[in-house]
Amino acid sequence: MIKYLFIPFIFLNCHAGFFEFADAIWQVETNKGRGHILGDNGKSLGPLQISRFCWTDAQEHGNFGGEYEDVVNLEYARMVLFYYILKYEPEIWVKQDWESMARLWNGGPNWRNKMESTDQYWGKVKKLIE
Repeated sequence: MIKYLFIPFIFLNCHAGFFEFADAIWQVETNKGRGHILGDNGKSLGPLQISRFCWTDAQEHGNFGGEYEDVVNLEYARMVLFYYILKYEPEIWVKQDWESMARLWNGGPNWRNKMESTDQYWGKVKKLIE
């Protein structure tokens, strides 16, 4: 059983589009559970393919509890995604800028320096949220 320290009010009241966005990420990463929960040659885990580095970053920002292995749970993985976005680019959260969020998730904190490498990923996510 996953034990969260707390589920923040801001997360519980996320813009409805965030859940659609997170589901699009899930679809792209694992075909909504029909793919492997272990990816990147064992470096990523769960429905949103979260690396330990990504989880640590999100955890440092949100301090929401749990263990890395909890990322196999979709609800928990969504919290990791949420806090990862807030840590690196809170302004894209405020704007609900799904494109920038997808590119950040795929390319990491320096995604703006390698936009072309996130084009295909964003294209897949975009098709699912439009």
